[in-house]
Amino acid sequence: MKEGLTFIKENIKENRSVSIFLLLSFMPFIAVMMTNYLFPIYLTQELNASPAAYGIESAVYGFGALTAGVFIVSIMKRTGTELAIMLNISLFALGISIIFFMKFLPVYFSIVFLLAFANAGTRVARNTFMIQKIPNIIVGRVDSFFRFITLGIRILLIFFFTYVTANDRIGLAFLGLSLLLLSSAGAGWILYKRKQRKQSALLKSVL
Repeated sequence: MKEGLTFIKENIKENRSVSIFLLLSFMPFIAVMMTNYLFPIYLTQELNASPAAYGIESAVYGFGALTAGVFIVSIMKRTGTELAIMLNISLFALGISIIFFMKFLPVYFSIVFLLAFANAGTRVARNTFMIQKIPNIIVGRVDSFFRFITLGIRILLIFFFTYVTANDRIGLAFLGLSLLLLSSAGAGWILYKRKQRKQSALLKSVL
């Protein structure tokens, strides 16, 4: 982790948007870890689902992730790696933002499929982005540093979610997760658009 941080300081500090963009791309993964805690409570308290719903949810999630694995390479070829990351983060943020209000089990399973697709798609695109931007000899150490940061975020969120769900306020937990993801998506789009404008201005100056 120390070597990863050193590399970031020495090589990415000139383009801080790269490191911020990478951190934002981890947000769906963080959210998935949180939903592993929230979804069982949501199924029980809000949807009054039977135990079979837990198994169906896992199957739907697995199918969504598998679908992303099949199509994400084609998506990246058409959109580019960074845009693919942003589209998947935005899809995930949208799904989390509406899932609490769609209290109908088939709709819930449909959103779980989209969340699985978006999370797996973001992970593949993020790994591709890191390989493109970071030398192979150090990419694992940089990835470890970002995972250390995301672990700290997950610990803080677990404290918050444990408190609110213990007080029968699971809606507040979903609201907090939604705000985190929407903010991440918004910040990511700002960075992406800013880079596009810089590239466009550079191209015009060359021409």
